[in-house]
Parts: sequence; C-alpha cells; structure tokens
Amino acid sequence: MSPAIVVQTLSTSPVEPLVPLLIESEAAGLRLVRRLVDEWTGGVTRFDRPGEALFVARLADRIVGVCGLSIDPYGAMPRVGRVRHLYVLRAQRRLGVGRQLMLEVLAAARRGFDVLRL
Repeated sequence: MSPAIVVQTLSTSPVEPLVPLLIESEAAGLRLVRRLVDEWTGGVTRFDRPGEALFVARLADRIVGVCGLSIDPYGAMPRVGRVRHLYVLRAQRRLGVGRQLMLEVLAAARRGFDVLRL
C-alpha cells in the first residue's frame, strides 16, 4: 500500500520547504515555483488575505507538491480567486497529488470566493 497524500496549509516562508520543487522546476525550464518564492520573499503574495492559502502535499513527510489560492491579482474584485503555482515533483506525478491539491484549493475557494480562475 502506498503512503497517503497529506495536504496542509503552509503559513511560514515556503523558501526552504520548496527547494526540491524549485530545483526540479527550474531544471525543466519552468519558473512558476521561482515566482512563488520570489513573490513571497518580496512580500507581493503571502497568501494571507481573506480566502487565500498556500497548500503543500506530502508523501511520507516529504513535500512533493504545491498550489496556491489567492485573490486574483489581475482583477479588481476581491471575491475572484486564482489558482497559483501548481507544481508536483515528476516522480510523484500520476499518484493523485495534483488532484488532492486541487480538491483542497476548490474547497477553500468555495468558502472565500464567488469565482475561481485558473
């Protein structure tokens, strides 16, 4: 039996916990995890406004995925949410990690937003 996927909110700096995801995503030519870290570090997006959250997925106490929910930065309405920075480590894809992250994001979005953009 494979280990259970555990999705949690991350309320502290994501820099250190996300290093493996950051390294892998950048090696693949993707900048989404780098943007997440840079926006957090720069204070642009901290996922701390009403309705917002940053989720990590763990398998056997190891972070293998990340996904954020924020107020849509491209809209003028605070009740419009946006899915941000979904990334799952390559070796853990097709195990349901992305699905579990999105289920948590959708549940949180129902509590805080009228519309959700991807």
